[in-house]
Amino acid sequence: MAEDNARESITAEHEVDEEEKREEENEIPKKMNPILWLLGKRPTYQRRHIRANNHHYNIQWNYFGNSITTSRYNIITFLPKNLFEQFQRVANIYFTVLLILQLIPQISSLTPITTILPLLFVLGTTLIKDGVDDLFRHVSDYKINNRLVKVLQVTQETLEDGTLGPATGTFVQKKWKHVIVGDIIKLKRDDFIPADLFIISSSEPNSLCYIETAELDGETNLKVKSALIETAEMEDDEASLSKFDGEFTTEPPNNVLSRFQGSFKWKREGEDQLQHYSFNDDNVLLRGCRVRNTRWLNGLVVFAGHDTKVHKNSGKIRYKRTRLDKATNYYVFAICIILLITVSLVTIGNGVWEWLYGQYFDKSGYLPYDQDVINLNVVHTAFTSFLNFFSNLIILNTFIPISLYVSIEFIRLGQSYLISFDHKLYYKKLNTRARARTTTLSEELGNIEYVFSDKTGTLTENIMTLVKCSIGGKLYGFMASDLDDDYKGCGEELGIELPPPPSRIKKVDLSWNEYEDPSKPFFDKNLLTALHNKDKQALDLFTALAVCHTILPENDEETDKLRYNAQSPDEEALVIAARNLGVVFAERSSNSLSIKVYNADTQEYEVEKMEVLAILDFDNVRKRMSVIVRLATGEIRLYCKGADNVIFERSSQKSQELKDTISRQLKFFAKDGLRTLVVAQKDLSQTEFDEWSEAHTQANLSLEERDEKLSEVYEQIERDMVLLGATAIEDKLQDGVPETIASLAEANIKLWVLTGDKQETAINIGFSAHILTNDMRNIFIIEGTCFEDVERELKTAQAELKSAIKKNRFGFVISGSSLKFALDKPLSELFLRVTSLCQAVICCRVTPLQKSTIVTLVKNAKDVTTLAIGDGANDVGMIQAAHIGVGISGREGQQAVLASDFSFAQFRFLERLLLVHGRWSYLRMAKFLRYFFYKNFAFTWCHVWYGFFNGFSANAVFEPYYIALYNLLFTSTPVVLMGILDQDVTDQYLLKYPRLYIAGQKGILFNKYSFFFSLLKGAIISLVLFFICFGSFYYNIYQGTGWETDTAFYFFLAITFPLTAIVNIQIGFDMEYWTFLAFIVNIGSILVWFPYVLIITSFPLYTAAPYWLSGFPFVFSAELVLGNTTFWLNSCLAIAVCILPMMMFRFLYRDIKPSLADDVQKEMTKDRVSKTPLIFIREKIAKQKTFPRDALRFAGYAFSHEKGFGDLITTNRFKQSVYKKKSVRENPPPN
Repeated sequence: MAEDNARESITAEHEVDEEEKREEENEIPKKMNPILWLLGKRPTYQRRHIRANNHHYNIQWNYFGNSITTSRYNIITFLPKNLFEQFQRVANIYFTVLLILQLIPQISSLTPITTILPLLFVLGTTLIKDGVDDLFRHVSDYKINNRLVKVLQVTQETLEDGTLGPATGTFVQKKWKHVIVGDIIKLKRDDFIPADLFIISSSEPNSLCYIETAELDGETNLKVKSALIETAEMEDDEASLSKFDGEFTTEPPNNVLSRFQGSFKWKREGEDQLQHYSFNDDNVLLRGCRVRNTRWLNGLVVFAGHDTKVHKNSGKIRYKRTRLDKATNYYVFAICIILLITVSLVTIGNGVWEWLYGQYFDKSGYLPYDQDVINLNVVHTAFTSFLNFFSNLIILNTFIPISLYVSIEFIRLGQSYLISFDHKLYYKKLNTRARARTTTLSEELGNIEYVFSDKTGTLTENIMTLVKCSIGGKLYGFMASDLDDDYKGCGEELGIELPPPPSRIKKVDLSWNEYEDPSKPFFDKNLLTALHNKDKQALDLFTALAVCHTILPENDEETDKLRYNAQSPDEEALVIAARNLGVVFAERSSNSLSIKVYNADTQEYEVEKMEVLAILDFDNVRKRMSVIVRLATGEIRLYCKGADNVIFERSSQKSQELKDTISRQLKFFAKDGLRTLVVAQKDLSQTEFDEWSEAHTQANLSLEERDEKLSEVYEQIERDMVLLGATAIEDKLQDGVPETIASLAEANIKLWVLTGDKQETAINIGFSAHILTNDMRNIFIIEGTCFEDVERELKTAQAELKSAIKKNRFGFVISGSSLKFALDKPLSELFLRVTSLCQAVICCRVTPLQKSTIVTLVKNAKDVTTLAIGDGANDVGMIQAAHIGVGISGREGQQAVLASDFSFAQFRFLERLLLVHGRWSYLRMAKFLRYFFYKNFAFTWCHVWYGFFNGFSANAVFEPYYIALYNLLFTSTPVVLMGILDQDVTDQYLLKYPRLYIAGQKGILFNKYSFFFSLLKGAIISLVLFFICFGSFYYNIYQGTGWETDTAFYFFLAITFPLTAIVNIQIGFDMEYWTFLAFIVNIGSILVWFPYVLIITSFPLYTAAPYWLSGFPFVFSAELVLGNTTFWLNSCLAIAVCILPMMMFRFLYRDIKPSLADDVQKEMTKDRVSKTPLIFIREKIAKQKTFPRDALRFAGYAFSHEKGFGDLITTNRFKQSVYKKKSVRENPPPN
């Protein structure tokens, strides 16, 4: 009660002012429609209005809560929505109509139960399967929504005089789903951010906080955010936070990740009136990010749940259907047309028969007329034919068996389990196995034509390591590729002297180094020897690496180790490399830093302190950074590192010879796709520095064109530098990425890389992963910043592509700023025409929304089957937009996995998922559909042929229970088993010959031709079978006892056994992967016919069956027929005539016109002990060498491509960090 009174009091204080503002802006809380609420809709506003710590005020706006949903159904929508999706299948609609007809006794000769039970079974099975699939999504949502976070709970007590006391609050644990807009929450280091937050305060000086945005943009380098000075004063004081009642107005929820606009009014304690404050994206934390290197922070929830920016970029969850599923719908519709035509012709035949011969059957008493129409022959004929139309429709309904879709669901379920339990898709390092998160898309894996992939965390591990360097023109460092035979030839071609490689690559022993980071090894002991011998050039270069950066060091309290906070993982890799080799960056303040240099003679570290005089930070235009320091000796020195072409232009004439050498060495580095930097230094006199410092101060104080003036000042000092050398960093790819990409390319699958990285980084990884290769004639780079520039560049690329010959290969790279124009309607068609002719496409600096837009554009415009693969929340949109979405189960974040259809731990598993499981699933489903339509046409057309001998009167040639059991007992199990287990080529050979996959892309195994061929084959088989059996029993055949065997039931027995045998023998020939289970099922499906006929003709069943199961009057008929020699001769003849021609045709066709699969099968039989294809492919890739035509153009430089922490350091907006180790190992260095 006290809390409610407090809320009312707070509301009253602002009531008048608030209403005036709302009237001006036309912004008032809207009433929530219950139906829209159930559908997950919320009112929309032009602005968002929030009051801190005021739940009563915030709730009335009906904003989304913080609960998220990735599932497709809830309790209310599950049944209607799922049934709606199921009735998109033509067959389900057809059987529902058929059921209605069967309820009319005048036209149905079959009981409705024969359709009701199968239909309910089909719908129920699919309901259960989809429900289980969605249940897993609900479980995943539950885990996320029930994470715990500390939320400030504010209360106000009523005093004795009836007034409200001061607001008090304390942080309590709440689940994420219970967090609402306006709450103040507290986060600690390594916590995931549960909602979009305005930062109030943090533990770091100046209320800075460091976050990792890998879930948003794939980058693991830290970003810096900060609180406003005014709110930072509250720090972590619960009393101050409880009194915070700022009134916020922000932009409405949107999907723009890089922008946030908002303001708030707040009367601070001690002030007399409200003050207005504005904030932007630098003061906001987005859901999906993670707090790093910040002990605690407090934030106000501004967007929650589905309003957060990351979810606005996720796209809508849609129901996915496979290409074969859609095609089956069309084919079922075609069968419906065939059925209607057949029934119409049969009805006409029945009308003719009734008109010509019906009266004679009436007189004989076989088919008596209805007494009401006995004298109206014309009316009778028309009416009888009309009823006969529906009767024949029911009899011939097995043209489209209801068991088709049940069988498909069982097959897909089996295929999904095979994927989930494939031990070759298990990643032991993370104890993660593959998982099929949906059971409806397995065969679609065999039709993929385009793969859209994220880069960071998907192709790469985002682990940067220094692997090579050049010091004074001498190369150090080895990689595994240096052991190749062409290593020496590469050096001769480039005109450089390469160090002789060791017999095997062995990492340098750094056990003597107490600061060693074992995750960043180096593989050349000669460099360590040079440093320990105090080689001046080596010491200068690694001193430059340890000094020239903007990294912030700190002591990790948990591990008691030195840890770096870096804006760029490349920069961190260089500093760690220097640390591992004995040049340790240990301390920094705003105007000084300290390094420790290992002295091999004394086996101790010597501390060198330097005064930081200036930091010339990196930007995209400069492509370099510099640091000016005063050494302990009093000398002033500038250290600089940057892109090779930029540093070379500013190097001194004395370095010309070294520049030429390093230039050739950089081409050698580019061969392995390494990220390179060139390092230089320059000694400055005191006078020279003082003059420059004065100019720098004036430029920094300028109010106009400050950046341009600073750049000019930087140019004055960064010239005539002495080259020290170059570094080469490896952005480590995941295992098997180049091999996987090569296999996908050979399988005619086009790969598009959609990354948030800069262009240089993306191109560099493109070469490392063999997406871009040296045999490409050209790589088009589109980087226009306006519509006209982009259009011109695209047309230039199109002109070159048109003039090129088919054998030429091309790459295509486009930046995010250009992509904005290329995706618009005027240019989208041109963009697609150009990219469709390129073998590799890389899109850089793309937003999550652009990723999903690209996938949707290609999918719809080109009508191709697409797959999207990623590992972060920024990939959710494209994962949901593609036909198949694959999530990488990484070390952090599961949002991509939750939105995916399939998931596994490594990109290399995509090769097996597509080339093996995808092709097998497509092959199995294609063979299943061909066989299923064939066997049902062979079964149903027998009724049509029988109609020629019964006046087309809708009498069935088969016994009713055989009709019911044909697709359930006699023919279903073998075809389902084939659909789950069959394989024409083993997995090793599928990986060895990726071109086998192309059959699925082109729809060779199941298309309209194979469909109609299956129908025709079934009709011919039924025709041959029927008349062979009819001829065999045409004349009376008497037993010794005088029993006749020419009755309809005996004919039924004579035709059903060879029919059962033929369709099962046929599937035996279609099945190419025989197991003991397959043999038992196939033979069993034939042999089960014998107990079936003995049971239905047994005397106990005849006497025990209730009246409503009448239909077993043919007692002992089976024994009579089975004892008849004619029956067995008839069966053998029918089986031989139907099977042998098909066998001969198949063998001749394979011999005369073999497919690639046929050739591979022949190789399999010849060589069962060949090497596995993975080894084969790795050997093939290892022999490929990539030498870009213009190495300087494509060798990316090792920067984050974003401004570093320079401003933070020079403005003293961080705490000074001094590393003091608790214990020091005293291990001697290696000799």
